[in-house]
Amino acid sequence: MRGENPGLAAKYQSTFSGLLQPGEVLLTASAAIHVEISELLGRGMGDGTLGVTSLSFLHKYQERPGGLALLRSEIIQISKNWIVLPGSSNLKVLVTRDGRTSEFNFYCGTSYCKDLISLLGV
Repeated sequence: MRGENPGLAAKYQSTFSGLLQPGEVLLTASAAIHVEISELLGRGMGDGTLGVTSLSFLHKYQERPGGLALLRSEIIQISKNWIVLPGSSNLKVLVTRDGRTSEFNFYCGTSYCKDLISLLGV
């Protein structure tokens, strides 16, 4: 499948091990900042790891418990936007859940953003 990265998945497997359902497979993962959480709670609070599994789109926070879990089937649009930070991009994810649309933004590496867009194919 395009966008999968077994090397990154193996590196970050332990980060997501307690969050995966039986039979769910981590396909890729990398460092990312959850923009809305950083803006709400302060610098560093949205830092963590963004992973995509066979079923889910997950962001696990680094400095605090918890994270964000979305079903891949809930994602209706994903796009990459330019930001000032060289080598990084804004990954915007639109999700429909319970009839409502929500937007989530992440700062992550530009090539990782491209991989996620390829993998999710939305």
